[in-house]
Amino acid sequence: MGCVKVVFFILYTFLCQLAFASSSPHLCPKDQALALLQFKHMFTINPNASDYCLDISSGQVIQSYPKTLLWNKSTDCCSWDGVHCDETTGQVIELALGCSELQGKFHSNSSLFQLFNLKRLDLSYNNFSGSLISPKFGEFSSLTHLYLSGSSFTGLIPSEMSHLSKLHVIFIWNPLDGLYDLSLSLGPYNFELLLQNLTQLRELALDGVNISSTMPSNFCSHLTTLELSYTHLHGVLPERVFHLSNLKTLDLSYNYKLTVRFPITNFELLLKNLTQLRELNLDYVNISSTFSLNFSSHLTTLWLADTQLRGILPERAFHLSNLESLDLSYNPQLTVRFPTTKWSSSASLMKLYLYDVNFTGRIPESFSLLTSLHELDMGYSNLAGPIPKPLWNLTHIESLFLNNNHLEGPISQFSIFEKLKELSLGNNNFDGQLEFLSFNISWTQPELLDFSSNFLTGPIPTNVSGLQNLQSLYLSSNHLNGTIPSGIFSLPSLRVLDLSNNTFSGKIQEFKSNTLSEVDLRQNQLQGPLPNSLLNQPNLAFLLLSHNKISGQIASTICNLKTLVALNLGSTNLEGTIPKCLVEMNNYLWNLDLSNNSLSGTINTNISVENYFRVIRLHGNKLTGKVPRSLIN
Repeated sequence: MGCVKVVFFILYTFLCQLAFASSSPHLCPKDQALALLQFKHMFTINPNASDYCLDISSGQVIQSYPKTLLWNKSTDCCSWDGVHCDETTGQVIELALGCSELQGKFHSNSSLFQLFNLKRLDLSYNNFSGSLISPKFGEFSSLTHLYLSGSSFTGLIPSEMSHLSKLHVIFIWNPLDGLYDLSLSLGPYNFELLLQNLTQLRELALDGVNISSTMPSNFCSHLTTLELSYTHLHGVLPERVFHLSNLKTLDLSYNYKLTVRFPITNFELLLKNLTQLRELNLDYVNISSTFSLNFSSHLTTLWLADTQLRGILPERAFHLSNLESLDLSYNPQLTVRFPTTKWSSSASLMKLYLYDVNFTGRIPESFSLLTSLHELDMGYSNLAGPIPKPLWNLTHIESLFLNNNHLEGPISQFSIFEKLKELSLGNNNFDGQLEFLSFNISWTQPELLDFSSNFLTGPIPTNVSGLQNLQSLYLSSNHLNGTIPSGIFSLPSLRVLDLSNNTFSGKIQEFKSNTLSEVDLRQNQLQGPLPNSLLNQPNLAFLLLSHNKISGQIASTICNLKTLVALNLGSTNLEGTIPKCLVEMNNYLWNLDLSNNSLSGTINTNISVENYFRVIRLHGNKLTGKVPRSLIN
């Protein structure tokens, strides 16, 4: 009996120790902590990193910050920001370093590749300075999620990526300032190999990666997200894509040589298979078809701009009860007529883009029920006469584009839209004056105002400095006069100012903004010298001041404008010599007009071989010498 008690006691003690051990957190292995610290020291913190960026895994905009900054050997690496460990073994299984402001070269022998047990790896939105994607990424055999988007990787995506057979998600977007620079590539063979081996794949996003091949058909049936915009895909879209019944997001936009050629009956049948589809973006893909009826009722986003659609838009398109964004722009052969009864999408629709479609009929009263509508573009849509009454009920509108129509009425009526950020009314028949820009003190949100090519009269009101968010102002080709008020020149965020083809007088004052990209004041009666602030703009591309009464000389500081594309100072009263540096600049200047002034001296023949000149006008001056043959050619 005593022996039994002893055995029982020993067993009890062992079980207690085991229970205690299992409840104690395992520390990060020393070799993995060392590998992480070595990885940290390979990079600096980017002082110019954006304050905000996109969190890939959640799709939300978040604040970026240096997650590795506080990593140090005195604490357990499992507690470090962005590091997640297995609760049982302590092994590092997740590294979430997206938006971490890392900067520097990502070497192929990085200590990161010592973390063999990684399941999730997020390195998106850092700056790896044009590094190649190492083939060693293919050695993470346990990896299920990989995010490398927006981190300045370049070159060929290695075929070893196809070894990651457990991958569920791979995102390698390649954006550059909102566009795609195609510095990353994935050869046709590697693309097909990737799809063939990654049989567990749920989400694939390679936007902006240069694939340059036909569309493969061996997609995994589990796919819920397929994003391949700006990838240079071409040929015919395989029917297999429309049998991916789990798809929720399909984005093949901006593949100009990709074509959908299914007969309409077949196309409708295939779309009917995509019952889970939420987002469909085929912008700038050649569909060349009449419009399909059988879109999923779950759709929230339907973008089909410039797809050569034709025929009549079915009314059903406005009765997709979950639809939030609809873009059918640049389909001039597509006839659009709004339903007269209440739309099923009235409560959900937030964005409606119908630029350059064949719009017929009227805007019905039911349009006023679009209470969630924030963005509306009906430019170039054959609208005529006064603004339809239902539009005035859209008081939550933030972006309104009605340009290139035949609309009329007083311009001041638009002040009712107090939340507007973008208002484009160019090329219509609106009239009246701009006094509402000063007295409507609640209208301070606009970032873009385009009233060009209308019949506006009078001066710009003096008190417009309240428009502190204004970035682009277009008032060209009206009947405006008077001096340009100082409030215009003091707008801190101004990028584009176009007041051309009016009768403004007075001096061009100094600009407060240092973000100008375009200044067009042609065909006015402005006088005085060129302001110094115009000649010290780091991003100025267009400086167009011809047909004014500007006087004085061209200062040599004009050569500080390294981004200048067009310089038009013709038919003013400029005198003196042409700065020697102006025609020697190795920049993008392709249009130079200094004609019909009083400029003197010898034409500089020392033209840079790297210049981009396409137009150069120097006639009507007191210059001697000949234009170099290199420019003539």
